[in-house]
Amino acid sequence: MMKKRTGLYSTEQRQIALTKINVSSIIDGFIAETTITQHFKNTENINIETVYCFPVENPAAIYSFTIKTARKVLNGCQDEKKRAYDVYDNTLEEGGSAFKLELEEKNILELSIGNLSPDEEVTVEIRIISHLTITDGIVTLRIPTALSPRYVPAGTSWEENNIASPPFLTSVPYGVAICVNINIPELNSLRSSSHRIRAEKTASGCIVGLLDPHEAPDRDFILEFEPRGLELPQCSVSRHTNGMRAALIKFQPEFDFPLAETQERSDIIFMLDCSSSMACSYIEPAKEALELCLRSMTEGDYFNIMVFGSSYRLFFSKQMEYNQLNLEKYLSKLAEIEADMGGTELLEALDVVYRIPVQGNCRREVILITDGEVYNTREVLQHAAMNHKNTRFYTFGIGRGASQALVKGLADVTGGVWEIISPGENIQEKVLRQFSRLIQPEVKNLSIITENAKFRMPEYLPPVYEGDTLTLLAEVESLGENARIIVSGQICGETFFWECPVIDLGSDNRIPLRWAVSQITELEERLYIEEKREFFEQEILKQTKAFNILSHLSSFLTIEDRREDEKALYYPSFRIIPVMLSRTRIYSYSGNIRELMAAVHETSAQAQYAAAHSETCSMNVSGWYRQALKTQDASGSFSSEQVLAAKLKIAPEALEVHLNQSSSARENMLKRKALITAVTVNLLKSDSDAAAVSSRAIKKAERWLESLDDKEDIILRSRQLLDNLNRQ
Repeated sequence: MMKKRTGLYSTEQRQIALTKINVSSIIDGFIAETTITQHFKNTENINIETVYCFPVENPAAIYSFTIKTARKVLNGCQDEKKRAYDVYDNTLEEGGSAFKLELEEKNILELSIGNLSPDEEVTVEIRIISHLTITDGIVTLRIPTALSPRYVPAGTSWEENNIASPPFLTSVPYGVAICVNINIPELNSLRSSSHRIRAEKTASGCIVGLLDPHEAPDRDFILEFEPRGLELPQCSVSRHTNGMRAALIKFQPEFDFPLAETQERSDIIFMLDCSSSMACSYIEPAKEALELCLRSMTEGDYFNIMVFGSSYRLFFSKQMEYNQLNLEKYLSKLAEIEADMGGTELLEALDVVYRIPVQGNCRREVILITDGEVYNTREVLQHAAMNHKNTRFYTFGIGRGASQALVKGLADVTGGVWEIISPGENIQEKVLRQFSRLIQPEVKNLSIITENAKFRMPEYLPPVYEGDTLTLLAEVESLGENARIIVSGQICGETFFWECPVIDLGSDNRIPLRWAVSQITELEERLYIEEKREFFEQEILKQTKAFNILSHLSSFLTIEDRREDEKALYYPSFRIIPVMLSRTRIYSYSGNIRELMAAVHETSAQAQYAAAHSETCSMNVSGWYRQALKTQDASGSFSSEQVLAAKLKIAPEALEVHLNQSSSARENMLKRKALITAVTVNLLKSDSDAAAVSSRAIKKAERWLESLDDKEDIILRSRQLLDNLNRQ
């Protein structure tokens, strides 16, 4: 058997077999059914085997693999990966034609097309089911199209570690067309932060497409929309063709937190990726986001920061107590950070984090900001699952090529939350919104019970956060008439209930397929931490066979039968389809492509970034409240006079007059500071965008105001001041 081909393959003076990509997605019931269609043509005068690596949404059920040739239509069947490879390889050696699809990582597919004859054309169709995320009523569809080079330490074997490594180019001859059919009748808003789009109203909703029908595959497609009259919770049940039934449950918690219950202390480690790939306008907004997080912490918390790349560095040798002196020390060190630490080696840095003792009765949380360009994702996740010791990771993947498999997987195995931040989105706001989750009281005794139905719920229920839609998948063992579910739990000593009817969709494979993927994910996590490796692998393969879906242990394979006179007389020449660099990489790198690809493989090599392109890849979107949050000290008070004047659209001198009047002609500096703080809190709470990301800073300021003897007088004066300004 021939060895698996990995590494780089030159495409100089060779035609690229991939000619175009079409992606179509149908959204119905917050489930996306996506079809990826790829067109290939061999324009060389010899037989070729061509391989193409491309990203896919994670988690997703990859359930159909269809090949269309000039002679017939072939449907791929799922098989164990090693056996599928042997069949594929033997078919090529015998001069036949074979097609194979593998899941190299959670979010990377590898397509192999064997024995494409001169002038032969082939169309590949891959069908995928995924569910959409909902945050604060906004539904997000993400269609990955961009990959980034993965950093690999010197001395690492590409072949032994099974690293997919296509060549990267600054431009490719194939483009991508995207069409999304949204079957939701009324939308309040529709936007894309990644592409220029067009939308056409239909009877059932709308159809969204790209303005450019031949868009470069250099960034992920992101579509956000807000349905009108979104009703949650929801519970839908459907039956797979194999007879299995599954339920999809969605609910969005809304709580009213008593202030006294939100003061549990935190022990937080901030991990900031300072590899060279973070340099293109990522590092500065990431640093600002960390500053805002630090300023919104509470005295009595503990913190530290680690910067990492091909090495790592802790700012302090131990966790530091949060106070004004330590805050100022941290901010001075933060200003000196640069993205100059080579490649991204995360495993050793994580190992150090796990060994740092937790202070007292604090909760340990880790805020991780990275562009996610690592080679050993599976090893990192396995290490996290075995060693995190109840440490929750709140992870952020930054940029067009961030690895969703890494940032999502690390949050999932530790019970945290993850987000991908794309160009056009605000790093600071996303990080602050996530950071505010850390002060939310823990939901205890969360349970889901059914009436007139029997569900087998997952063993582990993820954490619940206000504003985030929680999605659960369950096996349905029985379903009667008028069935309903009841979600209950406790928070701050109070019991809550939500309930909704169960809707039976009948025969529909989509929900059972997503359930099967969730089961495989759960088995893979147990595979990381338990010793029964062979048992769990067999259980994973049972699921893949029962639902004909792809996993990292299986492949889709199909063989085209050919007559003897149609078979090739020689082994096909190998070709790997080059992948276009993500847009940020193109704009940021000032050297040539050969130097860039060399930098991916060398431990000490660093790409040089051109400042001239910073406007193109910048994510720094201004907001008045970010400037206000920068003035908050460790105690919780604000010194935001200049920001308030700009927000209220008055001259600083005029604001000074009002402050003097409201504080009885400068009664004392403490009362003046308290008045400024109370006004800032009022403005933050009245601005929905500010309130959504500043809840931690607001509560910290309110606690400081509560500690004052004349707090009620201060709050009254602040309202009077705002009323006077609004009347002018």
